Amino acid sequence: MDNMHNVKNVNIDRIKEVAKSHGITMTFLCNSIGKYRTFLAAVRLGKDHIDINELSIIADKLNTTVEYLTDQTDDPAKPAEKEKPDAITDAEQAEFDLRFSRLSPERQDFVLRLLELALAEQEKEEREKGEDVRQPPKQPE
Repeated sequence: MDNMHNVKNVNIDRIKEVAKSHGITMTFLCNSIGKYRTFLAAVRLGKDHIDINELSIIADKLNTTVEYLTDQTDDPAKPAEKEKPDAITDAEQAEFDLRFSRLSPERQDFVLRLLELALAEQEKEEREKGEDVRQPPKQPE
């Protein structure tokens, strides 16, 4: 991963503290981002680097924010969700991006074609039901 996405000011002690308070191990966090068991210790020692996608996944696992884990705020709470309830979180998007980037170019193309087929099928079904396919589904009031 290139250096422009690496996070330089991550507070590993804060990650460790929050993880411990949630009963989560550092090994679990390392595994959740596809890294080796002592990855976060290596980041702390400057022997490895964490990127923003990986840190976002860790923040989500710890139910906090990247800003808290990088000392940009002292408030560990996530802001209230303003998005629709079924929207994916930034951490979920980052985790998807990380997994997708690990696929070979051929498999990435396959996944994209599959996505296009699924969307085309969904749009066809919605047209048959008379729904506007460009509008998001209506939320219950």
